[in-house]
Amino acid sequence: MDVETKKRLQIFDVSVTAAHSIASITSDTLLNSLKTAVLSELNSAKAQGIPAVMEIVVTKSKIVTRGKRALIGAFAGSNLLDITATIKAMETKDILGIYEVKGNYNPGGYGVFSDPIEATTSSVAEELVKGIYQ
Repeated sequence: MDVETKKRLQIFDVSVTAAHSIASITSDTLLNSLKTAVLSELNSAKAQGIPAVMEIVVTKSKIVTRGKRALIGAFAGSNLLDITATIKAMETKDILGIYEVKGNYNPGGYGVFSDPIEATTSSVAEELVKGIYQ
């Protein structure tokens, strides 16, 4: 996507689904949290102009629970959340851009003090929106 289009891109709606291969193990909580986080980040971008929609597909997810993190800290491993976001023109449905984020976040022992789903989806949303508008 060219720089001028990026500057004027205004994303009005976001849909989030899980890829078929992980749909049965991906929670609605994760999908809803990701949608909320992306919409929040988009609002902070304050872009105006070309109306668009974003379709996000979660292609990989693994969230380490607070309990597991409390027991073994950083050794519990990283929270993983990989997504593919397709941005389409609202009226024509032409694809304006495709972005991938491969999120790998390990809060270590500090992960006990935060919601792992919220923290991971917020990090992915921040990275996605930064990638679109940079």
